[in-house]
Amino acid sequence: MPNAWMELRTKSTQVRYLLETEAFDRCIVAFSFTPDENARALEHKAPVIAKRLDALNKLQQQGWPIGLRFDPIIYEDDYQQHYRDLFETVFARINPETLHSVSLGVFRLPDKYFKKIHKLYPEEKLFASPLKSDQGMMSYKAELEQEMMDFCTTELMSYIGQEKFFPCSM
Repeated sequence: MPNAWMELRTKSTQVRYLLETEAFDRCIVAFSFTPDENARALEHKAPVIAKRLDALNKLQQQGWPIGLRFDPIIYEDDYQQHYRDLFETVFARINPETLHSVSLGVFRLPDKYFKKIHKLYPEEKLFASPLKSDQGMMSYKAELEQEMMDFCTTELMSYIGQEKFFPCSM
């Protein structure tokens, strides 16, 4: 499949094997990021942002195509400041010119999966946010989703060009 692309999406910092391998042009190593405040509460045992950026930098310097995934955007009262800080932290440490792509999307889950997880973790703070079911998917109300996407898109566009940006919406 000469036109195929592969994406390795991770939060892991275990990139030694990739560093020992010549970079593949059509293999994107994509790192997922959420603000520190959300990561501490929701991403138990995931490496901190600084360590992910260290791994990303090593791969970027070795020629691996790199993707940034700001997905899911999670709502909280001060989400704007948290995401502004996250973008500033990330783009202070990487070269946006050599990025392959950046994607952005709000929290969303299929209804059936959401119900199972909510049953297992009824006290989870994430599920107390303003979620709504629409067309078999649980996510934020359309107005809130649009507000969050607009804000984060505007912030991201101060760091990258439109050609590298891939929004994911419901």
